[in-house]
This record gives sequence, C-alpha cells and structure tokens, in this order.
Amino acid sequence: MDGFLYQLVASHTMYDDYNAKFFGQYVDVNALSSLLAVSNSYSGIINLLNKRHNKYENTLLQKSDEELSTLIEKINTIKATQIDLCNNKLANDSLRKTLFQAAEIDFDKVRKLVSLDSRIDTMLVENDSKLEIICNDEKIENENHKKLVENREALDTNIESNMGILNGLCSELDGKSVDIFKGLNIDTLREQYEQGLVGVIQNTTVRKACVSYAFDSLKRENRNLSQTYATAQQFVAKAKRENGFDVSELVGRNDQIMLNNGIRHIVHNGVRGIAAMLGDAPDDDKTVTAAANGYLTMQPFVDGMYDYISNISTYSQDYSKGGTDYDKLRSFNNQLQAKLAELQDKDSRKFMNIVGKGHTISTERLPYEFVTNIFDNFNENLGNMRTQIFDAKQTTMGNEQQTEQQNSMYKGNDMTMSKQSIDEKQGMFTANIIDTSHSLAQDAGFEINEMGENISLQGKSR
Repeated sequence: MDGFLYQLVASHTMYDDYNAKFFGQYVDVNALSSLLAVSNSYSGIINLLNKRHNKYENTLLQKSDEELSTLIEKINTIKATQIDLCNNKLANDSLRKTLFQAAEIDFDKVRKLVSLDSRIDTMLVENDSKLEIICNDEKIENENHKKLVENREALDTNIESNMGILNGLCSELDGKSVDIFKGLNIDTLREQYEQGLVGVIQNTTVRKACVSYAFDSLKRENRNLSQTYATAQQFVAKAKRENGFDVSELVGRNDQIMLNNGIRHIVHNGVRGIAAMLGDAPDDDKTVTAAANGYLTMQPFVDGMYDYISNISTYSQDYSKGGTDYDKLRSFNNQLQAKLAELQDKDSRKFMNIVGKGHTISTERLPYEFVTNIFDNFNENLGNMRTQIFDAKQTTMGNEQQTEQQNSMYKGNDMTMSKQSIDEKQGMFTANIIDTSHSLAQDAGFEINEMGENISLQGKSR
C-alpha cells in the first residue's frame, strides 16, 4: 500500500523521513497502523469481489450452464428415440415370429417388416453417430463448466478466509477512536510543515508543489481511510457466501475505494519523484521552476478526477451527467496527451539531458507524464467498476468498452442455433423418426400403442 499516510509508518526516503518525523508529532500512529491494515485487507477483498462478480466470467458460466443443459436435453431426446426404435424393432421380430407360425405365411407382410427393420437400422446407426458426437461435446463442456465452477468456489473460499481476517482487524478497532489526527485541522500545520521542508527541498516552487499535493492527499487519505473502515464494518456484518458476498448498497462505495487507491498510489510516487529529481535545483533554475509550476497548474485536473469519483453515486442516477463530466476530463487529457507527444518527439530528436545523469527526458515533460499516467489509471479502473455511471448514447467509457468486448466474443455464436431453435429442430427430428417408424408399421398392417410398440396384426394391408 502506497500513500502519504502509509509512509508515516514506513518511510524510505529523506522526504518520507521528514514526513514521518513531522506528522508523527500529531498522528495517533497505533490507530493509523490499525486503519491501514483494515484498508489493505478490505481493498484485497474488493479485488476478489470484482473477480467474483466479473460480468465476463459470469457470462461464460451462464453460457456454459445453458450449453450443458442443451446438450443433455439433446442426448436424452436421441436416447429416447433410440429406445423407441429398438422397441419397435423388437416388436417387429415378435410379429415376424407370429407370421411364421401361421398355417399360411403372408410374405407381403414379412417383406414389409424386413423393410421396416432395415430403415430402423439405418436410423439407429445415424442416431448412434450423432449421439456419440453430442456425448463427446457434453464431456468437453462439462469439463469446462467444472473449471468455471471450481474457479468460483476457490474465489468464494478465498473471500471467506480474508473476510475472517478483516473481521478480526475491525474487532480490534471496535470502540476505539479512528480519528488519527485527534481532531486537529491538518491545514493549520501547513506553514510550519513547509518551513521545515526547506532543509529537504531547496527549490521554492518544487517545495510549494510538494506541499500542495501532500496536504491535499493527506486530507483525502484521512477521509477515505475512515470511510473504508466504516464500509468494511458493514461488509463484515452483511456479506454471506450463499449470495456471493454481494452487498448491493456497498458496490458504489467499493468502486470509489479502488479508484481512490489507484490515484493515491500514482500521486504519492509522483510527488516523491518531484522531491527527489527536482528538489535540489536552485531557485534560478528556470526549467525546474517551470516544471514545478506545471505540477501546480495541473493539480485541478487531478482534483477533477477525485471529484468525479466522489460523485459516482450521483452519476449512477444521472447517466448523462456522468457522461458529460467524464467527457470534460477526457477532453483535457487528450490535450495533455497531444502536448506530451510533442515533447516526447522533441526529446527523441534532441536527446535532452536536463534532469541529471542517466536521464534523457526534458524536465518540461515530467508534469504531463505525471497527470496523464493518473488519468490512464483512473480510466482503466473505471472499466473495472461494477457501478454503471454512463449513458451509452452520450459517451464511450471504459466499462462500456468492456461490455462491447464481451459481446463481441459471442458474435461467432450467432451462426449456431439458439437454445429455442435447437429444441424446435430436435423436436422435429425426433417426431419425424417416430412418425416414420409408426407409419411404416401401420403400412405393414399393425396397430401401435402409446409406447410405440406393435401390438396387433390387425389393420389394413397393402
């Protein structure tokens, strides 16, 4: 787990060490460690839940269920037909025996029975071949179905195991304060924090950028951490294995948690990178100062993504609003991508070496890469959401594209018969066989009972 709050208990760089030392004076580290453990555990469960309720996987299992049911039905239909044909043939043998026992043998009827048996044998052979093919298909589909079911059961077992761990972590916090800043307004520490950071980050503008992102992120992380704990408590109380651990009222909140996690990770690592790569530059280094200003200029774009995440519940009720707001973010990102492409082309032609040894990218390019990487992560995670927040008529978003990809995988199946048409054709096939068998028997002068058995020599002869 990455984030500014996490680094207060697990610092790795000089910048992290300063953060840990400074905020350690005001933070309840024990409460923070417990909340981070809950957040990490529950985020892992959300990942498993998203796999458990993945639309593509669910569609595969549903189609496998249907295909297996169809194959079994076809097998049973053909088997019943074969049994019926065999019964007819046995009855014909009995009739021939009776004919041969008569004082005068009716050879016309004998020949008709022989012809009938021949045609029944042909149908039996044809049906045997079809039955073997379908039985093999059923075995293959059954193995596929078994794997899908086993995968689902494995996920359920994993979720259940992790849910037990999460329950223990939540129980440890039960009744304790989860206000890690103990009622303190974080913004009151801003000036003091920035003054102390002078010894860590020399460039004034870089320092301002780091402070701005740090405090914005700290407030968001603090709020999200307490909300994640509350959501985890509800999940533990309501989730049941028998319904796939699905708690419908938490789906939107779970999506928000994962989206925030993705942005938090990139923002934190990006700000650490600013401090490490640009912090030592003097104030008169115009390229570094311009880059730091670029980070500050683009912070509203990052805030816009955070705001979008906060409004997911609203967008799920107003799809067009979600589409409009998303299009604004995407449009701005497209402009940044275009500018980034220009800078990348410029770097490739000039092999600029401004940042330091081993670097061949321009400092000017860094803030563009920073925010476009955030949007790429944000956009990708939108596609994994279970909450629908777009109007397909208004815009094209990640989760819509995923649905299109899922549907396209089954376009090839349009050439196969639907279950209903298979049933209809199979029924016609069966009826044709039985009717043919019965009509042949009747042509030979025999009556047929409801089981398809020849029971009498009475009837018209031809």
